[in-house]
Amino acid sequence: MITVLIADDHKLIIEGVIKLFEKDPEIKFIARALNGIELEEQFINTKPDVVLADISMPIKNGIEAVKSLIKNKHDPKVLFLSQLCTASDFFSIYKAGGKGLSTKNCSKEILRKAITTVFNNNLYYNGLSDKEIETIISKFESVRKTNHLTKRELEVLNLLGEGKTLKTIGEILNIGSVRTVEGHCFHLKQKLEIQTHIELIKYAFEQKRNN
Repeated sequence: MITVLIADDHKLIIEGVIKLFEKDPEIKFIARALNGIELEEQFINTKPDVVLADISMPIKNGIEAVKSLIKNKHDPKVLFLSQLCTASDFFSIYKAGGKGLSTKNCSKEILRKAITTVFNNNLYYNGLSDKEIETIISKFESVRKTNHLTKRELEVLNLLGEGKTLKTIGEILNIGSVRTVEGHCFHLKQKLEIQTHIELIKYAFEQKRNN
């Protein structure tokens, strides 16, 4: 029997997932939480085999809660759920100590496999093979190494992570024109192996969140 704690700020999602597994002979939901603080408390109180957690929750999000548990010498096996489930999301939860990531609209069979995989102390990401997961991790590990970025590029990346627009970044750094800031963003995308500006902004936000 695999015991599970589910954490999500939407009660309907919690009830729906628990309903799916109510007759499952091998998976039992023993606790629930509506935010990261409750997740930590319920984990300590119930000691589940696996935690099924939303990434975005009020008060404290799922990633912050996992980091806190690990910092306090706990060893949770956490499978995160997300609407988008991107490779960068997976790398973020991996760096935080999470074991897996799956979409919220997956089938019961897929979710069951994900829970079982994480319970067995293996990584899970949308059904990819171990080799494919290793490739993703390796790629993002290299991307995180920003030593090759110039001081100005790091400043631009930091401000993007704060949600600043290109115009505002130009004003803060006294660069002058938006075109100059766009040039720095172009070089950032090249050096970080990022294709689009949206991906660059997401990367910048993740860097801000993880540092």
